[in-house]
Amino acid sequence: MKKIMILVHRKELLRQSSDALWNLGVPHGIIAPNNSMTASSVQVASVMTLVRRLDKAQAPDIVIVDECHHSPSKSYDKILSHFNNAYVLGVTATSCRLDGKGLSDYFD
Repeated sequence: MKKIMILVHRKELLRQSSDALWNLGVPHGIIAPNNSMTASSVQVASVMTLVRRLDKAQAPDIVIVDECHHSPSKSYDKILSHFNNAYVLGVTATSCRLDGKGLSDYFD
């Protein structure tokens, strides 16, 4: 079974993603403060927590980056570099960053 990691950067997005997965009947783990890591094949991860737990996280086959316009930030870059063998899918409604940094280093 493929391992999937969904990266989110805010508590509200973590809850929304988790609720949507539960509504679809998809069991999953949550990587966030006050949550123990599980061996579930699907994980919803708070970026700030995951970046501190990279040494404990199972390597995913697929990483889905919500709000992927944040990918050039140090925390996202550290995670994506760590899981460099994973297929990465980025989704965002903000395709242009205010600082002008592009997303082509992370996405085709």
